[in-house]
Amino acid sequence: MSRSSALILLGVLILLTPFSGLPSSFRALLTVIFGALVLGVGFFLRAKEVSGSVRSQARESAPSPVTEDPQPMVLPEFEAPTETDTPREISRI
Repeated sequence: MSRSSALILLGVLILLTPFSGLPSSFRALLTVIFGALVLGVGFFLRAKEVSGSVRSQARESAPSPVTEDPQPMVLPEFEAPTETDTPREISRI
């Protein structure tokens, strides 16, 4: 059974728990257990989804040494401010 199928089954069980005819304390316990299982499966599916997207992004952004030539990183030109530059506006702080 896949995790998404288990999540659907747990949802159905939670939906049917109030109509089960069991004592209220036992129904409350089952609801808490089923809810905790839904939470656990949901977190597991989310973690799997996030880790899968991180892996696919890493594969896409990593350059292949065989197919691509590495380009040297070129920094933009930078001019140091000169002493003759005056501030345009003075802060009042």
